[in-house]
Amino acid sequence: MAKNTSSGLKPESSKSESLEGIVYEACLPYPGLRPFLCDEHNDESTIFFGRTRPVDEIIDRLAKSHLIVVVGPSGCGKSSLIRAGVIPGLETGLNSKVGYRWRTAKMLPGADPLNAVAHAFESVCQTPDSLVGIKLLIQEAENGFSSVLDEYPSISDNSKSNLLLLIDQFEEVFAAQHDNSDLRDRFIRLILDHYENPHSKLYVIITMRSEFIGDCAKYSGFAEALNRTHYITPVLNEDELRDAVTRPAKLFGGSVETELVDKLISDVGVDSQYDPDHLPLVQHALMWMWIQAKRKRTGSAPGKVLAADGSTVQKSGIKLTLEDYTQLGGLKGALDNHIADILNSDLMKSEPGGANAGNDANTGNDNVPIPRNHLAGIAEILIRRVAEIQGSNIFIRRWVSCGEILAVCRERLNDPSIDLETLEQVVHAFTGPEASFLRPTDEELNLDTLISVGHESFLRQAMG
Repeated sequence: MAKNTSSGLKPESSKSESLEGIVYEACLPYPGLRPFLCDEHNDESTIFFGRTRPVDEIIDRLAKSHLIVVVGPSGCGKSSLIRAGVIPGLETGLNSKVGYRWRTAKMLPGADPLNAVAHAFESVCQTPDSLVGIKLLIQEAENGFSSVLDEYPSISDNSKSNLLLLIDQFEEVFAAQHDNSDLRDRFIRLILDHYENPHSKLYVIITMRSEFIGDCAKYSGFAEALNRTHYITPVLNEDELRDAVTRPAKLFGGSVETELVDKLISDVGVDSQYDPDHLPLVQHALMWMWIQAKRKRTGSAPGKVLAADGSTVQKSGIKLTLEDYTQLGGLKGALDNHIADILNSDLMKSEPGGANAGNDANTGNDNVPIPRNHLAGIAEILIRRVAEIQGSNIFIRRWVSCGEILAVCRERLNDPSIDLETLEQVVHAFTGPEASFLRPTDEELNLDTLISVGHESFLRQAMG
């Protein structure tokens, strides 16, 4: 049930991760369009394959530098590489030179990067009521990151642990929603201060789309720092992609037909035919085929399979085939098919007298359901609202409040009866383990809840 109240939502809640309010259960072998997740609620490092080489290389670099900037085109897997590869690798001690005791603070810049980084530090701080003091240091102190760790040593467990600060999707600081250039300038200065004079217990990893490197060069000292710290995310070779496709299914007691694996490798392409969007689209197509196969097998009695830790898990018996893939229409067809399935599902229905009942302006009847095509209109407005287009087919996700989206929907659809519960119905239809097209900061929406898209590739395919 939606709560139609304003709670002063922060861009980062008390959860460990900025702008990530939804908890996904590890119930599928493929995450779809969203990045792999790995935190106290989700551990998808167990289904993350094909990236051993870059994980090792980045961890080796951390032994030499306290700042790593991971760059690459949108869709190449930067976020997943760090979240489900590097972070678990650090915690298991893959490189003894940097130790194995780690804490991780994660953030997305959002509309206020200073606020977001303050909440990221506060999420791992054991000192009560530390947020106000951390914000003050971030805003005013010289070398603010180091000042925070010095003032609040519990962040690094009194220097017993290293702290990794992940600044994911750094390109968000260059979005047009940042009309306050002072915030952006201060945030970049904090990063450069850390690079020039790092705290011994703090390591920073930034992920950024490569097309925004030029924006960084505008800031004094940033180009020099990037030249020394950047890591270009490599494409998966054929063997790595084969692992990424087949091994998750095997963990779930299923399999992927060899002919389908070969077709997916061909569709991803190599060299000039490579499209970074194809990697998340492959994950989505596999997820959607798996979901469809599970639906067909409902009611059957699965067997058991021995897991890596010695426990027994359900043996799905699911086999993904080239025929399944062809029937869905390939990478793009699977996405179109999935969206159509959502729009035609019960999640996009409204019942008279239910939560989505609207007011008929002519009859005064408050028991008139909002029609299905009206809900689809809300979905289209929502998706377009969370996208910012810069140039030709360059999309940046935006974080937009429910209050702003409601106002736009009421105006564009000429319907003042659209309420928070109606919006919540649409958002939830496009959110969750089986969709993940949208990312709200709260499961129960309020007017301050922020919403964005799960991955820019969805925007490019849906709007490009």
